[in-house]
Amino acid sequence: MKKLTKKQAESNAKKELKTLLIFIKENAEKKITKALNSGAISEDSDFMQQNCLLALTVLEDATQQFKIKSDYRPEAENIQRFI
Repeated sequence: MKKLTKKQAESNAKKELKTLLIFIKENAEKKITKALNSGAISEDSDFMQQNCLLALTVLEDATQQFKIKSDYRPEAENIQRFI
């Protein structure tokens, strides 16, 4: 495997994060619309008014979908502990 410089690694990580955030945003919009249309949540509810709660719920759902399933699990766990 080719060794990356610190700058290259940071650049690659930023690019991947941008891609992931776009996916999360699009996915969140679909799920929120679905929840509103199905009646699971109301536009007038306190939950919808508390943007931080809505955002945290969407992020929690997204992180459940993207659990690391690779040979690099120990490294990922070390990074999570550090962060």
